[in-house]
Amino acid sequence: MEPGAPLWAGGFGCGGGSILRGVANWIGGALLLAVAACGGRAAAGGAPPPPLDLGGVRVMVLPAQAVESVAGDVDAEIAFALRERGSLTAWVFAGELRVALARNPGLAVQLEQMPVGVFRRARVQRIGDPLYGELRRLAALSDATVALIPIDVRASAGGDGASAVQIAAALIEARLGTVLWYGIVSSRTGLASGAPPLAAAADALARALLR
Repeated sequence: MEPGAPLWAGGFGCGGGSILRGVANWIGGALLLAVAACGGRAAAGGAPPPPLDLGGVRVMVLPAQAVESVAGDVDAEIAFALRERGSLTAWVFAGELRVALARNPGLAVQLEQMPVGVFRRARVQRIGDPLYGELRRLAALSDATVALIPIDVRASAGGDGASAVQIAAALIEARLGTVLWYGIVSSRTGLASGAPPLAAAADALARALLR
């Protein structure tokens, strides 16, 4: 699978429109019907799907779940890139989630150890427990409707010997458990040449979700 290609892109939209348009009015199961209409299929010909419309949406961004051989603050770089490209989105970052969880210790959610292993084994269209239950609790706590989870962040060497960083991430509608997007992005498709690999990978993730 090439970096940047969605592994399951049914949530991006069908018929040329985004199912997240008007997401603040998800009442009466409109989102679920839109996902069903798309049938969970990737865009025709494997082309990248159209961008998401996250304007006005409250999105919680969880910490990176696994980081391998990557120097730098992964969560801070992702937060910076998302703020830069998604100024109309109401981001709820890990720091805010930690404060809220500290006030509600009974929720027993460990942000850095979410049960995301299923994404490493299969293509997922809808999550189940325990991840679903934990995201629902976080959504209720933060008043967010969508969760972005950076699942794996890894450094690798390209064919030219230069180092690169890849980020595998999932965007999930937290209250229904629907996987809106899952993809792998690379620093090689991020910022201009010369940028630090982690910053370039974070930029590539933001562009995949928000451009």
